[in-house]
Amino acid sequence: MSATVAGSWTGIYFYPEDHPDNPDDLWPPTAFVAELIDRGGVITGVVREPDMLHDGPERTAEIEGMVTGDAVVFTKTPTDGADQIEYAGTLIDEGRRIEGQWHIAGDWSGRFRMDRAGSTRPAETVEAGRTMDVPVDSGR
Repeated sequence: MSATVAGSWTGIYFYPEDHPDNPDDLWPPTAFVAELIDRGGVITGVVREPDMLHDGPERTAEIEGMVTGDAVVFTKTPTDGADQIEYAGTLIDEGRRIEGQWHIAGDWSGRFRMDRAGSTRPAETVEAGRTMDVPVDSGR
C-alpha cells in the first residue's frame, strides 16, 4: 500500500529551455501551493499559483489523479479555461517529495517538484522575487 499524499504541499515547476515559445529562456520558474485529498489512491485537490507570465491575479486549478505505489499521476485543470496539464511523478524521500514531468498536448513539457508543507517550510521564492504564503502545520 502506498503512502497517502493528502495534505498541504508547496512546489515549483519549470518551463522548458530552448522551446520555440520560450526561445530566450526568460519564463521564470513558478511556485505553487497545493491542497490534496487522497481517498485510497484517488487524489483530488486545488492548486494556487501566481501568474508569473502576465503579472495577473493568482491562478487556481483543480487536480484529479491517482497514486499507485510510488507513482503519482494527475491532471491539473485551470479554472480560467487554460489548457489542462498532465503531471507524472515519483514519490521520494519517504513520501515527503514528488518529482517528475508536466506535459501539455503537443511538445510543451518541463520538470516539477512538490514538497510536503510543514512548520519549518519558508515561503517559496522564485527568481522574479515573488513569494507565496505557505500553510503552516500547527498540529506538530
